[in-house]
Amino acid sequence: VSILRRQAQASDKGLREQLRAVERARNQDLRALTDLRAQLSAVESELVEARQWRHAQNREGAALIDGEDAGKKLAEERAKAEEAAAARAASEARALEVWNEVLALKKQLAAANAPAFHELEPVQARAAYQQLVSMVPPPEADIGGTRDLELDGAEGSIKGRLYWPESPESAMPVLVYFHGGGFVIGDLETHDPLCRGLCAASGCAVLAVDYRLAPEHPFPAAPDDCMAATLWIARKAQSLGLDASRMAVGGDSAGGNLAAIVAQRIRDEGGPALRAQLLYYPATRVAEEPTQSMIDNAEGYLLTRNDMAWFFGHYLPDASTIDMARLAPLQAERHDNLPPSRVVVAGFDPLRDEGIAYAEALKTAGSPVTLVEHADTIHGFMNFAGLFEGAARELTDSGKWLREQLVD
Repeated sequence: VSILRRQAQASDKGLREQLRAVERARNQDLRALTDLRAQLSAVESELVEARQWRHAQNREGAALIDGEDAGKKLAEERAKAEEAAAARAASEARALEVWNEVLALKKQLAAANAPAFHELEPVQARAAYQQLVSMVPPPEADIGGTRDLELDGAEGSIKGRLYWPESPESAMPVLVYFHGGGFVIGDLETHDPLCRGLCAASGCAVLAVDYRLAPEHPFPAAPDDCMAATLWIARKAQSLGLDASRMAVGGDSAGGNLAAIVAQRIRDEGGPALRAQLLYYPATRVAEEPTQSMIDNAEGYLLTRNDMAWFFGHYLPDASTIDMARLAPLQAERHDNLPPSRVVVAGFDPLRDEGIAYAEALKTAGSPVTLVEHADTIHGFMNFAGLFEGAARELTDSGKWLREQLVD
């Protein structure tokens, strides 16, 4: 029994030691598991913090991008506002310059005791117009020379003047030019500076046509003369040193009307294949209802609404019997198949809107057209290049455009 008891006690002691070893191992495992859990918790905390940091960064980045976009938009809006303000200031300054230019011209007219055109008889108005043009020194224009000609008109010979450039070709491209003056005034002398300038700026020949004037020769004398003269120039081109395959027509005001009519008639009736038409502030319509520009610029800018009524009163003694399609290019039935056009209008001009309307009619019909608006000048400014800055610029641009159509 003692032996068994001792054996049992020894066995119990061994079991207890084994249990304590197992307990110690279990406790170590628990501590290791706790440490592992702590580490996992720390990692999870770090992950959470990383996610939070990334979200914060994303929010800050988005806010920064939004801020940058808003800043850019604000800067763009500020730049646009400053640009608009500068444009308004420039427009106001230029409007003041226009007034000063017009006032300078009016002072010269007042000094010469020159009445308005509509207050004069046609013969007196012609002399007054010549005096008006001569008041402003013409710009310098270096050309090769000039030659006065007798051209075929519709009912007999009419005068013309040929201008050629400093370095003429053996067969020169030519602009056939019809002067302005309301079909009543104007001649080769009043438009001599302008024709010289066009010749020098373009490097092309210019042939000015001195068509018959109203009231001695009312409509359709002027367009018939211009049509006959253009056909004569094409026939005689070789003897004149001109190239009939490189012809253009052009004119200012009433002359712009005549150039447009000639281009339409050549399309319909036959003639030389025109390469271009150059129209300065053309008269393109005849209607009882005035355009907005006719209303806005009725007085104060050299050409007045009363002057226009006076001109057409002499040109059209009985407008009720007139075929408007032969008189007013805007009111023609067709505007297609016409040569490339440069239509130049002036902002302070009673004829501004009808010039724009004609350019739009050409464009709608598929005829090539370039519309140029000098918003800060008046009707007739091309005759006063020594006074109006825009005239000198337009002369250069018109010359370049003509070269592109006739030479290049």
